[in-house]
Amino acid sequence: MQTIYDFFYFNKTIVIFSYAFIFFLMGIGILLKNRQHSRFSLAKSLHLLALFGILHALADWGHVFIPIQQVYSSEQTYLILRVIRIIVNALSFMFIVQFGVSLWTNTKERWYKLKYLPAIMFVLWLFFIIASILYFDLKNNLDWIRISDIWSRYLMAFPGSILSGYAILLQKKEFNKFGFPKFFRALEFAGISMIVYGFSAGLVVPPGSVGLSRVINSDLFFQITGLPIEVIRGFTGLILSVSVLAILQVFDKEYINRIQEIEKDKARFEERNRLAQDLHDDIIQSLYASNLELEVVKHLIDKNPKTASEKLSLLLKKRNKIINQIREYIGELKRVNQVNLSLQKRMENLLDELDIYERLNVKIEDHYEGKQLSLTTMYHLILILKEAISNVVKHAEAQNLTIKVSNNDKCLLLVVLDDGIGFSKNLDIDNNQTGLRQGLQNMKERVKMLNGLIQIKSRKDEGTKIMVRIPLNGGLYD
Repeated sequence: MQTIYDFFYFNKTIVIFSYAFIFFLMGIGILLKNRQHSRFSLAKSLHLLALFGILHALADWGHVFIPIQQVYSSEQTYLILRVIRIIVNALSFMFIVQFGVSLWTNTKERWYKLKYLPAIMFVLWLFFIIASILYFDLKNNLDWIRISDIWSRYLMAFPGSILSGYAILLQKKEFNKFGFPKFFRALEFAGISMIVYGFSAGLVVPPGSVGLSRVINSDLFFQITGLPIEVIRGFTGLILSVSVLAILQVFDKEYINRIQEIEKDKARFEERNRLAQDLHDDIIQSLYASNLELEVVKHLIDKNPKTASEKLSLLLKKRNKIINQIREYIGELKRVNQVNLSLQKRMENLLDELDIYERLNVKIEDHYEGKQLSLTTMYHLILILKEAISNVVKHAEAQNLTIKVSNNDKCLLLVVLDDGIGFSKNLDIDNNQTGLRQGLQNMKERVKMLNGLIQIKSRKDEGTKIMVRIPLNGGLYD
């Protein structure tokens, strides 16, 4: 015990310097984090915690370095430096009160009148300092400074830290509301360490002649435990700093989520525009043409019933085709809203939608281990896959279908393989050969939108293999 006591006694300056450095790093870390567009109440108040950390560090560094100036400076200069230090320290405690009040009122809006509390406490501190000078028997300037420090801790450090810790714990509800419950542990550590800091910094004060400082003070704590109170403050400050820096990650995740939401909205907007254009160019034009043909049938009913009947049968077939097209557009519109699904889940939903398991033996090999695909990329990949599967169902007369997804460092590879009748010769989409089906043309256009490459290999009675390569870095595929 004596060894520990001696170690901290002779190294107390290093302990205080390290303790201050912890709070300084916390303050700088908070200020460097971008929270401008955050929805969290905590984001609106953290700058006050940063000011507390930085000012408190400066005050404690002053406690280390100002005594050195006593040798080189006049007594008046030395006293002024001590007074500046105690004011900076009191301001830091005022900011911790302001942080707690701000966070509390942002969380509990009905308590908005608490915003005046920090100013009231600071005025009370000044009042007690003036009262101490006027009415207490102060032996020298050091007593005045010590009493000032004691009252700043009683009036601001203690209640401010307790309020701040409790307000931090209240943020769990909001974090859960916005979908970040995994930060609960960091909030708990931050809140509890702030409360413990309040007791160690606000109640265990320098020895003095006011309040509880005669009974509960830093010297007595050192004698009993062998540890300077700065060790406890530094330890709680370290936990607080680490916890706060961990909590700051929520703003990065929130920003990423907002970017993803923007990307989702953009993907929805672009695809809905495309669907609207397709509806206009395809469905509406087909309906308009059908109406014209109905007018012709109307005039033929009396003159040539047989021809009218034949035309009416053709019109019914066209109408059924239009109905099927509308159903396909509705299916595509549903996929536009599937913004939170993985690529594999989207593929499974597509296969269920097409009732493919009733027609073919399907095997999915998902070996993709690359970065998270953008919503736009996933959306177009699913539509490419839909076109490929539709061609297999309609034309291939296949029994087995294999879908493979993999990647390397540069690209994603989608392979659709069937054992159907194949083509009479290899088909290279990029050559725009005659006889190219509309579905394959749609695939080509979507692959082009993703800066990718599509290849089709097929032989008669040996099936067809479609390979799609999409670059993962957003560039062109070589």
